[in-house]
Amino acid sequence: MNKKQLFIPLSVFATSLLLVGCGGGGSSSVKTSGPGGFPILGVNNSVVLDAISAEVDYTSAGNFATSTTDIGIVKTSTAELVFDNKILKKLIITTPNSTLTWDAASGDTFKPVTNYPRQTVFEDSASTFAAVLSGEWDYQTFGAWRTGFGLGAGIVGAVSAGYKTDGPAVPVVGKPIFTGKLLGAYTNEAGVASFVEGVVSVASDFSARSLAFTTSASKLYNLSNGVVTSVAPDLNMSGTLTYSPGVNSFSGAVAAPGAGMTGSATGAFYGPNAEELGGVFDLQGTGVEYYIGGFGATQ
Repeated sequence: MNKKQLFIPLSVFATSLLLVGCGGGGSSSVKTSGPGGFPILGVNNSVVLDAISAEVDYTSAGNFATSTTDIGIVKTSTAELVFDNKILKKLIITTPNSTLTWDAASGDTFKPVTNYPRQTVFEDSASTFAAVLSGEWDYQTFGAWRTGFGLGAGIVGAVSAGYKTDGPAVPVVGKPIFTGKLLGAYTNEAGVASFVEGVVSVASDFSARSLAFTTSASKLYNLSNGVVTSVAPDLNMSGTLTYSPGVNSFSGAVAAPGAGMTGSATGAFYGPNAEELGGVFDLQGTGVEYYIGGFGATQ
């Protein structure tokens, strides 16, 4: 079956978690259909979304990273969401390098980020991984994760997944501004790891097939309580992303000049007519320092 025939507004993703937290009672803002009349996901269904991912292998001693190896960005990953009675029960992110599985039936848990209610933290029952994903979008989700807590080695990853626009349907005229967010993971030169939240702005030029990508208001925060631990203006990024005619895949070099970090970003347009865009970024610094994440934005 065509994945677009299974369309659900991915804002249902966040709402389904809120329903669990409320015991399934009360009213909700779950949409009954999406743009173009696509039906939402039914009582018992799953959807597999095309995804872009970025990953870094790491080793650690205690709470500090001792080595990192950049795996890079790939465009052949997937994200599977399994629902039961419109409640998310399983999340599987599959990349060429690894698989992250969150399963409520195995005792894995979730919780909204206190100060960011549209962001959700997923944790396994053994507390060896944590993932944070955004659920406020109609056509996409994105976020970051870290595995290997207390195990001495693991993977830090980022993902962007959704209903991609068909290449020929990407507009060829217009200059809309896309605004949104990023969720990332940063490890500094001393090996201290943090999760990151920030603001994304993308100035598009469809006729030139060019996107001016910038981020701002970057801050480090604690997933456990949503408390900002510090502002991080050095992690603000900029770059120009481009794509070919009729092809829905953009990429380009990006940099965080304040931190002296450089790398790349890759993404795609989401929705029937490029209503949204999203992607991942992967920057490297000195020694064990790296910064990767996922982002999403809408017109």
